[in-house]
Amino acid sequence: MKVKCFLALLCFCGLWGCNRRVEKGNLPFTIDDAVSLQGEVIFEEQFWGNPARFYVLDSLLFVADKYDGKHLTILNLNTGQEKRFIDFGDGPEDLMQVRDISYNKQTGALTLWDSRLKKVSAYSVEGDTIYRRDAERISREDYNIARVYDVIPFSGGYISNGCFVNGEQFVWLNKGKEPVFFGEYPGDKTGIEIGGTFFLKTQTIMAANPNQEYFAAAGVFDDQLVFYRQTGEGFRKIKEYFSIDSQVETRYSKKGNMESFGSSITLETIHAYQALYPTESYLYAAYWGISEKELDEQSERATYIMKFDWNGNFCEGYMIPRLISRFAVDENRECLYTTILNGEDYNLVQYKM
Repeated sequence: MKVKCFLALLCFCGLWGCNRRVEKGNLPFTIDDAVSLQGEVIFEEQFWGNPARFYVLDSLLFVADKYDGKHLTILNLNTGQEKRFIDFGDGPEDLMQVRDISYNKQTGALTLWDSRLKKVSAYSVEGDTIYRRDAERISREDYNIARVYDVIPFSGGYISNGCFVNGEQFVWLNKGKEPVFFGEYPGDKTGIEIGGTFFLKTQTIMAANPNQEYFAAAGVFDDQLVFYRQTGEGFRKIKEYFSIDSQVETRYSKKGNMESFGSSITLETIHAYQALYPTESYLYAAYWGISEKELDEQSERATYIMKFDWNGNFCEGYMIPRLISRFAVDENRECLYTTILNGEDYNLVQYKM
């Protein structure tokens, strides 16, 4: 069965030129309906150091771009003017490793998660400038959990992924309240029940609707894509796609009271979802769907941007003829932004949708 799923995945990724319908698991794609996007370099003189996470808010592009002692670049998409914010360090207003950028429309706060400091920082946006509102460290003592990885604000609290009790992948945290665990991984758990190996094998990326009503997550090394809606009693799964288990090797050992765990990518490991981007109406998911072996061998590569509504219904798909792992969608301009490496420098590229 696993072999069949793997072959279906190769077919999905490699045969977009065929005039036939491909179904991978229970997630259908129609080849002829995939729109090929052509990119255009914009603001060519703009210097980027190490661009990572992206977010568009009105006419501003926010990029986690760590260089020259700063962490965040704000680019005005109307004028091309840029500003740099947030010092590097571990002080009250400093950050060290921005991993997630999200926006809460209910509070009007742009939020950055620092995975090294375990700190969530919220900012107000006024013009093309940000002002720090507050920050909170996510500690074991406050929330009675072992560890967190990604953290995004959601409905008065935070959602985190990680290795928690009973195999849950997600937890909703709200200070002073009991954590709400949900989202058990749907595949084979054999050999991954112990220690942190569970998350290493079933690693996910996450996104929340800016209106704070819906939450989605996707597999990095498997093709799970799941949509949730918050209810009065917790979280209700409203849609899930899944067909292949993660082909990641995990390791666990214990010596006395010391435990250690790790993971290894193999030639069969599938690089699945690379990024999720939320807007008020849609979720956009960047998908590679190629194995580590193909990543080393293939000359022609592509990223598939899949558009879903927040009930998990597939709307349409796009194809970018290169591998990208970070992007933002500007629905007002009907385009997608990403950066590509051109020699030793990065260029900002706009793809009309």
